[in-house]
Amino acid sequence: MQAPKTSADVRVRDTELALLAAARCVAARLQQAGHETYFAGGVVRDQLLGLPIKDVDIATAARPPEVLRLFPRARKVGAAFGVMLVKLKGHFFEVATFRSDGSYSDGRRPDSVEFGSLAEDAERRDFSINGLYRHPETDALVDRVGGMADLENLVLRAIGDPHQRFAEDHLRLLRAVRFACRFGLDIDPETADAVRALAANVAGVAAERVLAELDRTWLGPDPRRGLLLCRVLGLLPHLIPELCRAPDRERRLACLSAWAGWPERELAQGWALVLADLSEVGDGALQRDAISRAMAERVLVRLRASNRLRADVGALHAGMHAWRGFAELSRAERLRSYRRPLGPASFELAALQARAAERSFAAQRVWRRTLEGLPREAFWPAKLIDGKQLSARGYARGPQLATILEAIETAQLEGSLDDASQLDAFLARNFPLTNEAEP
Repeated sequence: MQAPKTSADVRVRDTELALLAAARCVAARLQQAGHETYFAGGVVRDQLLGLPIKDVDIATAARPPEVLRLFPRARKVGAAFGVMLVKLKGHFFEVATFRSDGSYSDGRRPDSVEFGSLAEDAERRDFSINGLYRHPETDALVDRVGGMADLENLVLRAIGDPHQRFAEDHLRLLRAVRFACRFGLDIDPETADAVRALAANVAGVAAERVLAELDRTWLGPDPRRGLLLCRVLGLLPHLIPELCRAPDRERRLACLSAWAGWPERELAQGWALVLADLSEVGDGALQRDAISRAMAERVLVRLRASNRLRADVGALHAGMHAWRGFAELSRAERLRSYRRPLGPASFELAALQARAAERSFAAQRVWRRTLEGLPREAFWPAKLIDGKQLSARGYARGPQLATILEAIETAQLEGSLDDASQLDAFLARNFPLTNEAEP
């Protein structure tokens, strides 16, 4: 790992050192009791790639009862599969017994397992880059599946028969996409062919698990490639069929590519770009936008996205549509668009879409600088009157009051109504009271 350069880097490095030190203590206790023990899977892979270490999985010959004897406070998170959760020095570690898996009847978990050797444990894993082990004391690597060569050659390859690996756990079909994008790997041809052959099985994966994988893919280093791989590997019709019929495929990919370079990205932004403009049907832009937004909402509901994510994506889509019609917006409408939930983010996404479609967004950029320089009261002017006061003046209660209050605020945003001294003239000119309505 490269030497840390900033205080944040130092904190991350210190956290990693503390995590690895605690993991070595767990491993040492197991080894001292006579159990062969290694760091396994992702931690080894990420160390070799020089990536941050966020968790450490430990593989051991110790059976769950033996782990529990050595760590009395360990939790049984998957004892039937040989997995125990051990806490030490404030860190949690999954300690898993070497095993081989039986058949998978549900496409998710093995029906049975047999505890065995490290070699058997390596053979049951999904991809060769995840089948690496490292001795916690000597740092010696154990590679029984060719993972080191695949890392060096930047290849993602399923261990053993790829059809069998994907038939065992259907989520691996999506994990192949995520790992390829995250680490910049080419998918081995036989592995890719197996994904295509079994792509339909992804439809049976629980929606929450699909959503979690897609979330991580969009927030990964190459969301464009993630979407493209889902398409070329035949997964997309079984994940988001709406995208198979959506227009502007290349623009969608271009937007994701540009968005990947943003310094700070939010998940809702990625989903907003993926699910933007799903429909060509509708009379006019407003109707097409409404249909597209409804389709996007249905996708997120089907994937069991949180209410927060659905609301944020909806707000971004509304803002993106508003900013596309920038030239027709009044000053008040621009101010309202910018102050809406996620207004600034939707502005940037609309600009990104414009660039992808090779449309100019120069005028909007000028306005963006103007908007950013305005004080808060320019967006939320002080109320000059409320509904109760309007009623006291003789205006009928009901929808009319809301219309009048909105018109007053619009005039304030436009700069044609500055203070309360102008209010009487404004009301008389725009909302004159009839004799019958006067008190």
